This record gives sequence, structure tokens and C-alpha cells, in this order.
Amino acid sequence: MWRPADGRAPQPFRYRRRGEILGLGRMGAVAEVFGLRLVGLLAWLLERLVHLARLPDWGDRAAVAWAWAKDALSSAAWSRRGDSNP
Repeated sequence: MWRPADGRAPQPFRYRRRGEILGLGRMGAVAEVFGLRLVGLLAWLLERLVHLARLPDWGDRAAVAWAWAKDALSSAAWSRRGDSNP
């Protein structure tokens, strides 16, 4: 343990639970955040938002968002053709 520079005793650790998010695949998720329970598309969007927010820099966020967008567009194109296995 280390002591703060001003000599005061350190504050005890206190865990604060913010919630849980579980992605369940394409556009599906469950989440409990600050006591609010979400299911389906809204939970999935929250999961994606939290994932992007936790990435270290804007370049990584842009790259991941771009990859997700390409995946969504290519998946939509395959589903319009009626072929579920691209």
C-alpha cells in the first residue's frame, strides 16, 4: 500500500457495481445498468456504445465502427439474396 503525498491514510477500496452487459450475437443482448434492465436491440446498441467508449483512442473507435458498418451492410446484402451463408 502507498500513502498519499500529503500523509493522510488512503481511502478504503469500495466496489461500485455499474451493471452488466452481455452481447448475444447479431443485434441481441441483455443488460442491467444502474438497476435498469434492457433486452434486445436497445441492449445491443448500449453494448456497442460501451465497447466503443472503452477503446483507447479515436482511431481504434473509427476502425471498429467501420468494421461493424461493413459487416452490417454485407450481412444485409446476403439476407436480401436469401442466402444465409455468405
